[in-house]
Amino acid sequence: METCPICRKEGYPRPVSAGRAERVRELAEDALARADAARAGLDGLLEAVERLRAALASPADDVAPAPRTTVDTARLAAIEMAVAGHGRAAVARHLHESYGGPDVELVLDDVFGAQAQERGASSL
Repeated sequence: METCPICRKEGYPRPVSAGRAERVRELAEDALARADAARAGLDGLLEAVERLRAALASPADDVAPAPRTTVDTARLAAIEMAVAGHGRAAVARHLHESYGGPDVELVLDDVFGAQAQERGASSL
């Protein structure tokens, strides 16, 4: 029976046949390949967990908050108040409190006209 070179070099007490040594080598290579595949799978899983953790920790930048209301709704409220006899200042207060936003002045100008604001400022 021929012994494998590793067995001779290491001085194993019992000789191992070359066939058995080859089989052990094949099994070891298979185990290493499976371990590498498992490591790669775990690395991918860890990356996915880290991405998910980061996404949950920070607010989404691409999702805009839903507006409280539209400009059209604010315009309708302003028209209704103007028809009911409320002045520009009262409507402005209501729109700022209820709707806010930079479009309030545009809505007021649309409903009352830009000159109404200028007349109100000059009469003070």
